[in-house]
Amino acid sequence: MKYLNALFAETKIALESVWSYKMNFISEILFIGGLYIALLYMDTGTSLGRYYGSPEDSKSLLLIGYILWNFSTMAIIVVGSNIEAEAARGTLEQKLTSIIPIYFLMIGKFLASILLEVIEVSLILIVSVLVFSVGITINFQSIVILLITLAGMYGIGLILGGLTLKFKNISRIINIFQTLLLFVSDTLMIISDEFSILNAIPLTKGNDLIRRVLVGQVVPMSDYLTLILFSMAWLVIGIVVFNYFKKLSRIDGLLSSY
Repeated sequence: MKYLNALFAETKIALESVWSYKMNFISEILFIGGLYIALLYMDTGTSLGRYYGSPEDSKSLLLIGYILWNFSTMAIIVVGSNIEAEAARGTLEQKLTSIIPIYFLMIGKFLASILLEVIEVSLILIVSVLVFSVGITINFQSIVILLITLAGMYGIGLILGGLTLKFKNISRIINIFQTLLLFVSDTLMIISDEFSILNAIPLTKGNDLIRRVLVGQVVPMSDYLTLILFSMAWLVIGIVVFNYFKKLSRIDGLLSSY
């Protein structure tokens, strides 16, 4: 029960923090909305329609990939950004010495971020449908794919969070990484056919599955299992790496400094 209470408390604190700094939230909506509109005007995603055998759905295929990318980048930055914030407030050491693992507490921040991301994406969808007549179909399969993908991307976020514990401020590295994801995860175009290792990134595999669902293709259970395997592997690796850097930072006396 204490785990659930802690999770609820962290989620509540995160939402209250966003409400206190509403301009950050508004500016983020304007940025991701503006980027999406720019991509549409540049006819990005035309190759996606050809690849999935549905040229008329090119813009919808781009939109679903862009949405999944937004959720995924949120998942990878939530740990590192909150660790930086806790360190700046001087509360990081208390969180790390709590009886509840900090990577579990961060799930509360993660849930709050998901709620906010849903609001942002909903606004983008409304504008997309009303202004550009571009929409997507949301069903149970696509939600399952999204959640599995986010679990894996959260694992990658834990790795970056561990690096933040050690090196304090890696926001530029994280920004570069999330920008790279836009181009290497099949979000804008398919490149995983040439570099198959990119399929190990949950976002790449998630993009493929959710688009196949969108155009009405049957997705074999083996493909779902592959996504689950990759995501669970990243989650386990993330926890191990995060705990390693936490131990290393404690030994080096870095937890109480910023």
